[in-house]
Amino acid sequence: MRPATNRFMFLACTVAAFIAVSTFSACAKNPQPQERPTTGSAVKAPAVKGKAFEYQVGDYRLRLTFLEENTVHWEYLSAPNGLTGKNATETIDSTPIRDDVLLVAWKEADGTQVLDVLDLGRMVIYPNFVTANGERNSSHAEMRQVK
Repeated sequence: MRPATNRFMFLACTVAAFIAVSTFSACAKNPQPQERPTTGSAVKAPAVKGKAFEYQVGDYRLRLTFLEENTVHWEYLSAPNGLTGKNATETIDSTPIRDDVLLVAWKEADGTQVLDVLDLGRMVIYPNFVTANGERNSSHAEMRQVK
């Protein structure tokens, strides 16, 4: 290696180390997540607690029931391969996108990761999930409120 290259590498490593130390130092001083700045009015989460919605995607007919703000119960009302009746209660994370659109996400016991977007204004659901073996699925369907 030429001496100029050595000096460049030393300088690059020094800058990278400085950035890493500065970042760690900032995190250590303020470990709490920062509030995101907002523009305009804050988005109000749609009220879904106590409500249930049904929809169909392919051969699967499902019901989502929001038991609490952070809990959903899902059930296959009809499904192929003997899966009718399969159900679970999940702890969810939710994020309001608009006053009538809610993103909900959870991880199921088998490792499946679910991310659904509910458009309550248009009564459309966008269910998305990745199975434990990495298979990705995405769709959309009309939904109806049943409770």
